[in-house]
Amino acid sequence: MARRSLIGAVAAVLITACGAGDDVDPSEAAQTPIGRAITDDLLSTSPALTESEATCVSGRIVAGIGEAELESMGVSGESIARLGEATLSGDQIEAIVEAWSACIDIRAQAARSLSVEIGDDAAACLSDGIDLDLAKELLAASLGGTFDLSDSAVARVAVIAAGCGILIG
Repeated sequence: MARRSLIGAVAAVLITACGAGDDVDPSEAAQTPIGRAITDDLLSTSPALTESEATCVSGRIVAGIGEAELESMGVSGESIARLGEATLSGDQIEAIVEAWSACIDIRAQAARSLSVEIGDDAAACLSDGIDLDLAKELLAASLGGTFDLSDSAVARVAVIAAGCGILIG
């Protein structure tokens, strides 16, 4: 698997995700039509997530970005498809990354998701080697539609993968 492919796969499984203000309760935001649509989408595209985790993530995304902003991006209670097509601002990316990391152990989620691709032991090894900051950096890069990661991040993933017996390059 090529270096970019491995990094892309790691970032993709971390996802598979500020303008609203602090006065929006994420648990209430999750119950809005947009929040429910995001929860449903997360459950259908990320089967390793529990309903509680998906609801937590969706509520924090809606609270962090705001319903009006999501609607302006083409996201509605009927469809969130446009969210994947949107160019996200730095604040929006940060809100989504924080939603994921506040609601689930993104490292453990990566291991659960990757185990299908590379086996349980290698996935657990890779997950153990990726610290939370690196996981957030990978997730943010994937949400921004770019893998313009620092050379340090790419090198860290490559070293971790090699240590786990995952061949890249």
